[in-house]
Amino acid sequence: MKKISLIFICFIFSKITNAQIYPTPDNPCEARAWSVKPADPLFADCTPVPIVQNIISYTNATLTGGIANPSCITSNAQNIRDIWLRCSVPTSGRLVIRIAEGSTDLVMAAYSKTGPCNTGTYTEVGCNNDYLGNINPRLQLSGLTPASELYIRIFNNPISVVDNGAFYICITDYYDNLPVVDNSSKVGIGAVSPFAKLDVAGSGIFRDKTQFAKDIEVRGRAKITGKLELDSLLLNGGGFPGHYLTSDLFTGLATWQSLPASASAWNVSGNNMYNNNTANIGIGNTDPSFLLDLSKRMRLRSENTSLGAGIWFNNNDNSSLNTFLGNDVNNNLQIFSSSGNRTIATFNPTSGGLRVEGPTTEASGNAIASFGGYGNFVVDKPGTAGGRFIIKENGNVGIGTNAPESVLELKGLTNHLMINENSNFWNRIGFKNNVGQGWTLATLTGATATDSRFNIFSDQSASNILSIHGNGAIAVNGNIGAVGQVLTSNGSAAANYSGLSTLTSASSTSNCNTSYIVVPNVNTTITCGTLNVNVTNPLGAKLLISGTFSLNAGSCSGAGCAAVGVIQVYVDGVFSTGIFQSIGSGRIENLTIANLLHNVSSGIHTITFVAQIPTGGSTTFFQVSSNYTSAFALSN
Repeated sequence: MKKISLIFICFIFSKITNAQIYPTPDNPCEARAWSVKPADPLFADCTPVPIVQNIISYTNATLTGGIANPSCITSNAQNIRDIWLRCSVPTSGRLVIRIAEGSTDLVMAAYSKTGPCNTGTYTEVGCNNDYLGNINPRLQLSGLTPASELYIRIFNNPISVVDNGAFYICITDYYDNLPVVDNSSKVGIGAVSPFAKLDVAGSGIFRDKTQFAKDIEVRGRAKITGKLELDSLLLNGGGFPGHYLTSDLFTGLATWQSLPASASAWNVSGNNMYNNNTANIGIGNTDPSFLLDLSKRMRLRSENTSLGAGIWFNNNDNSSLNTFLGNDVNNNLQIFSSSGNRTIATFNPTSGGLRVEGPTTEASGNAIASFGGYGNFVVDKPGTAGGRFIIKENGNVGIGTNAPESVLELKGLTNHLMINENSNFWNRIGFKNNVGQGWTLATLTGATATDSRFNIFSDQSASNILSIHGNGAIAVNGNIGAVGQVLTSNGSAAANYSGLSTLTSASSTSNCNTSYIVVPNVNTTITCGTLNVNVTNPLGAKLLISGTFSLNAGSCSGAGCAAVGVIQVYVDGVFSTGIFQSIGSGRIENLTIANLLHNVSSGIHTITFVAQIPTGGSTTFFQVSSNYTSAFALSN
């Protein structure tokens, strides 16, 4: 069987943007099961809504073979396409099916089925092309078998074919209580034998505006849950001018009553209403002592989203708004005075800002929290003089004293200042200049005395200049030093640790002066100087080894003939380096070793200078002599 594809309407994307579109159910066996919504109690029609659950694609749909075209299609054009849905018939046996699309014309038919989906028989039970002149079809079916499956087939109109698109659908049950019209032109809704032009048995709802040209008679009670707007109100024949409407305490019936005598009456002046009563008014009490006396709480609400609630306090002639107490729309407390002065616990403030005072000076101990009255801000223990905390008028701050003589003065019997941090083990005090650079004092209490330390940190060098450990160890610039080292000043540069003064002794045990050795092309060496050095620094030292030597070679034949002399340096028998010098025939050459660096440990060391007999040319003799040898030790 050829796949059934439903050609749905090219949908306006703004209606189904971001919605999931179901794929094409192309034949009865692929028909998508669709839920049936219950009937609307107000007889509202089924209305397709473009939501995810209602949208189906008919892109690339094809015509189902073996099932005749529906009766409401007048053309047998070859380009007809269809798709399939199915639903379960409700117990009422009634269904309303509506689809909606953009501008494409669709056709809808419904079938009952017997047998398997691919070989069964499909019988048409309804078909619709254009509902009430609208290109969107609608089916209203009744007399269906409850709980049976109904197959819904949707076609493109062969006159206007669109290959791709989507549509949305709704399927609902519906009520069959249609109006009853008798021969006397009376309409009954829910009433078989209406007694009036319109007789409704049950509740009714008017969804739109309803106009009545004459009177409305209500025999029971009329209940209005919304607004009641009246151009005029006539109750019990109306009252006399100036009367007011009131309800009876027991029956609840409204009656017109005359206003009280003018002395206690409410008077209207334009949009204003006032009362001339000069007696006190009590709310929640029977013995008011003030013009308005409230025994319980009073609540003020904001009138809109831009103004908060509050109370204005004006002068007697109402000429200006002097003082306000209330809140803003963000529930922030507002205290406003047109003079700029605010006061608590004192009258007639003379200075601007907020004025909070105790009854006497801070020295009396009666000022729990006061500032402004005497130029000082004080926090005291009630009834105790002395000052827990004070900011003097001159800017000095005292903690534990009410007479600080410095910018900050602390006074107490135990620790004057304790700094704790909750987030880690470090406690810090910082000192900054006007550009944010300075020093930080920091302490750390570690698990052991070695871990604990007191640091002095510099922002400019971004390091700890000095660290004192809990066990007494001292680190300078991050270097804690080693046993035997001392802290040494380095002038204007950073101080560092170095060893004690290195005492060295160098003694020469042998030198070579004029040694002649016949050299018949034999590689021979001559010891030409030995130094014994004693390094006393426990950390060892760096040896600077130097020496000068004279070299001579003879019997070198041939133009440009030259021999190469070598002086080798050994420290404790280990070769350190070799210095080479080219020697021309009949010439004496000087060879210099300058500040050869060699690391040694503490103790006695032997430095040996060895001359190696030249092997170049046809040298017959070699002469070497040591002029000067030395060694110096530098501390590590």
